[in-house]
Amino acid sequence: MLWKIIIADGRIDDYENALIRKLSGLLYIDDFKVGEIKKRLTG
Repeated sequence: MLWKIIIADGRIDDYENALIRKLSGLLYIDDFKVGEIKKRLTG
């Protein structure tokens, strides 16, 4: 859900990417899963 908000404007800033990485760490979501979700939504 967060990725959909971040890519709503069609691009991902470095700040937005860092925010997702920090939030995913706090929610105990591993980087691999976050990368899969990002790839599925952007590509």
